[in-house]
Amino acid sequence: MNNILIAHKNHDIYFNIAQENLRNAEKIYQEILTSNKVIHVGEKYLHINGETEKTSSWLRLKLLKIKKLVLASVIFSALAAEAFINFYAISKGMSYEELEAKDFRFSQYYKTEKMSPEDRQQQNYLPYEQRTDIKEWVAVTKNDGGYNISSTVKKWIEIPKKFTENYIPSGLEGSRIYELDNLFKLRNNLVHHKATIFTLDIESFDLKSAEDKNYVDIENARFAVGLVIKIVKALQYIDSSVDLDWLDYLE
Repeated sequence: MNNILIAHKNHDIYFNIAQENLRNAEKIYQEILTSNKVIHVGEKYLHINGETEKTSSWLRLKLLKIKKLVLASVIFSALAAEAFINFYAISKGMSYEELEAKDFRFSQYYKTEKMSPEDRQQQNYLPYEQRTDIKEWVAVTKNDGGYNISSTVKKWIEIPKKFTENYIPSGLEGSRIYELDNLFKLRNNLVHHKATIFTLDIESFDLKSAEDKNYVDIENARFAVGLVIKIVKALQYIDSSVDLDWLDYLE
């Protein structure tokens, strides 16, 4: 009897949403840059015409639209990375019960064992997505120190190793894993956002104290979308069965 494999998956849809929102944010950003109304210097926008109040209102509206799009892009990039590693595990035969077991429900502290100096030197000759100088990710207790990796990112360390006997190329100094962990921390801050209300002392006004600690901009969205592509390509390097087609934006 022939079997038909039907996959109910969302990682491709999530990533499509992330890309679409980034593209729309980029379009508005380009409108700002080509408007001849302001110039972008560092984190600030400076007026280049005399209609200050009118331009400020126009700019606030544009930046609000960008913020909405960027928020969605960052959150759905993280959702795509989480959904994909779960899909990968299940497609390899891991049960729901294993995925929901305590091994993957809690964060874990990790130390890394580096490759030999000779092997590390050879990494510089490899394509970026293939580079790693981490020989082993060693799970340790909190008292033993190490870096605390979130439960979802822990799956990106342990699940590929379980099915391929290799870790994904995690970048030099483990940067790709740490970047992914930072993305999920940012995602968690955004979706669990709590308001901050305070009163500034006008006599000792400090603008930095009024900054939104969870503020995200277009650079964050570019980082998030690009990281999903890099992390999936890293997995595909050690497991050629991984499909990359869903990473392409569909009009």
